[in-house]
Formats: sequence, structure tokens, C-alpha cells
Amino acid sequence: GTDAIPETDGAEKGTSYNKVRGDKVIAFARDFLDEALPLSSGSHVGTTGYVVDAASLTVTLADGSTVGLKDPSQLLGYQGTPDAP
Repeated sequence: GTDAIPETDGAEKGTSYNKVRGDKVIAFARDFLDEALPLSSGSHVGTTGYVVDAASLTVTLADGSTVGLKDPSQLLGYQGTPDAP
């Protein structure tokens, strides 16, 4: 879990998964990615996929278009497989 999300408005920590809290964590992370690793266009909010191809990151947006990082040199590595980094 994370302490970055306040335990208010239904986002309380518990012993089982809390969808409200999970949604807030995902929103927080995507906002962070927009700040730290901006895309060439669009936003990490609402993305549907990430793929590493030939040492570059391809991001699929909600409308089906694909973009990369605004600064491709920010991709320093990844964990997982290229189609699910």
C-alpha cells in the first residue's frame, strides 16, 4: 500500500482490496508519470497499454493512437516482458 493517499472519502485501508483506494492510487501514479515522464502528446491518464520496442517506449492512448516519451532518453530500462513492461 501507500501512505500518499489519504484514508478519506471511502479510500480507507482495510484487510481486503478497496476499489476506491485502488482507483485513487492509480490516478496518483498516472499524474506522477505525467510530471516525471511526459508523453510526446497526450497523457498517461487513460492509457491502455505500454510496450518496449527496440529500446523505446510505445504507449497506446484511449483513442487507439500511439505515442512515445517526450524525451526518449528517459527510458532507462524496464522489468517484465517487452509487451508488458
